[in-house]
Amino acid sequence: MAKQATNVYIREVLRPLLAVVAVLVLAAAAAPAASAAERTESFRVGPVTVGGYEVKQEQALGGLPKPDKDAFITRMKVDVVD
Repeated sequence: MAKQATNVYIREVLRPLLAVVAVLVLAAAAAPAASAAERTESFRVGPVTVGGYEVKQEQALGGLPKPDKDAFITRMKVDVVD
């Protein structure tokens, strides 16, 4: 009886599951690789004068130079002069 239950489990659960996994693996292997090229762009802003305990929010609201495409900031350099 246990052997028959095992065969039913294999036939009705494991085989379809393995088929789905095989299809997903083949689809992932056939998918084209992402084509992202690294590009460096530099933007300069300033000087910006900020008083003690002050937050300069106008700069954050717009008017700053930015890339023409979606991008990530990977490095930022700020020179603070007192």
